[in-house]
Amino acid sequence: MRTRKKKWTDSELAQSKIIKFYDDAVTQKGKWHDFFETTDDIFLEIGCGKGRFSCEMSKKGKFMIALERDSKVIACASRLARTSYDSPQNLIFVNAEAEKISEIFAEHELSGIFMNFSDPWEGGKKLEKKRLTHNGFLENYSKILRPGGILSFRTDNAALFEFSIKQLKESRFEIIRISEDFHSEPYFGETPMTEYEIKFAALGNKIHYVECKMKALG
Repeated sequence: MRTRKKKWTDSELAQSKIIKFYDDAVTQKGKWHDFFETTDDIFLEIGCGKGRFSCEMSKKGKFMIALERDSKVIACASRLARTSYDSPQNLIFVNAEAEKISEIFAEHELSGIFMNFSDPWEGGKKLEKKRLTHNGFLENYSKILRPGGILSFRTDNAALFEFSIKQLKESRFEIIRISEDFHSEPYFGETPMTEYEIKFAALGNKIHYVECKMKALG
């Protein structure tokens, strides 16, 4: 569903102190720990939507970079963080395409990547390469994650989940948790729900989940 431009979208984008645009984000490559002034783990959410997941993770003390390609959507996320979470210092939004992550992050710079309810890109084989769990993307993730780093994916789309598992099994990631009914698992609740997840769960949709670990080098 497309997000409509709000009256305040342009001003939020212009004035927000917690949004970085692509040109500025690439200057931080290899320097994100310096940016946050921390030696702690840094996590990336790809396709953050309106920001609830990353905001809640930052509330738990995690250092979060939330990537979103749609400027209208990232304006909503910034506004949420500013009005409901007091613009946390351990959270930054980046307005950029997922294809650009190798230009924004250095090798082994991140400790974890979250992908929640990504676009399934349905419509045939030609669109599969656009899926965030396609091997082309997985290869890029393996470069910016440290060995042992975590990759987490959840969706309500069974076909996308099946595709993703096949791709992961051919990648440099080792599957450590997998579920076709995430909300029934004992580990459900370790990470917050997204806006979509709350809505889908209320409709009775089963949430599919997989968590992987980067294999050691060599």
